[in-house]
Amino acid sequence: MNDSKDNQSVWTRSGRVSRNPSSRGELGGWGEWIALKHLRKQGWDVVVRNWKGFHGEVDLIAFDGPWLVFVEVKTGRGGGQWPPEERVDWSKERKLDELAVDFMMRYEIE
Repeated sequence: MNDSKDNQSVWTRSGRVSRNPSSRGELGGWGEWIALKHLRKQGWDVVVRNWKGFHGEVDLIAFDGPWLVFVEVKTGRGGGQWPPEERVDWSKERKLDELAVDFMMRYEIE
């Protein structure tokens, strides 16, 4: 990843993502890049990005000290009516739980 000083865009491992993203995919990629930088600044060790399991995809998986954390990134335009943590419904929570179990079983993590 290149932390370019260019004000027009940011770089990610998968390619260039605009700072003013026009598509939903660009917006999501930009949000994940910002979340990744934030977690690293907080001292978290990011293990994997966009991990695909049997039940879907996890945006980020990281260690925060002894804890393995599965991160769902929610990026939106403007303030929005609901904060990001309230935009993860029970269905997505269940899917993240299944993905966490899948990841831990696949890599033999207790």
